[in-house]
Amino acid sequence: RTALPRRNPNGRRIREEAESGEADGNDCFLEIHAGAGGFAQGLRQAELYVMLGVGVVFLVQALGFVDGAGLLGAAEPEVLQAQALVALDSFDAAWLVGLVAFGVHLVMLGALLLRSKRGPRVMAVLLVVAGVAYVVDTTAHLLLSNYEQYGSVFLAMVAVPSIVAEGWFGLWLLVKGGRGPRWS
Repeated sequence: RTALPRRNPNGRRIREEAESGEADGNDCFLEIHAGAGGFAQGLRQAELYVMLGVGVVFLVQALGFVDGAGLLGAAEPEVLQAQALVALDSFDAAWLVGLVAFGVHLVMLGALLLRSKRGPRVMAVLLVVAGVAYVVDTTAHLLLSNYEQYGSVFLAMVAVPSIVAEGWFGLWLLVKGGRGPRWS
């Protein structure tokens, strides 16, 4: 592509300004991109909370079947135990879908950090790697009939980048995340 011919009031080309990650005199570049990315991440986080809520419903349902409270002998204990196991399997499925959504969330978060150039590049790349690891692990869990044989390998594949990236990101947000140029 060629650079846009227009110039902002400071005399710099708009394309150069956009590529540098800086804003023009009206902070237009930052508002559009930061707002769009923040909105997408907000939707992704809402999706994660919904998935967690669905999973908790299945756990409460399983507890109700095991406890038998409120059922007043409506079914035999074997039937209630079978229903509890079905509810636990449903929780497991909802949890796996939630892990895929969380992996996609981490990939998006890392990509936004890479594009914004506001955080450490290595941290952003590690967030992307951790997100991909979540998705790969969950896909393997669903597709491999002998997943348990490789479970420790997949656990390490997910745990190492996610602990480092998510811990680093949390600390970075606490220490430096709110500092820097602000826009109105």
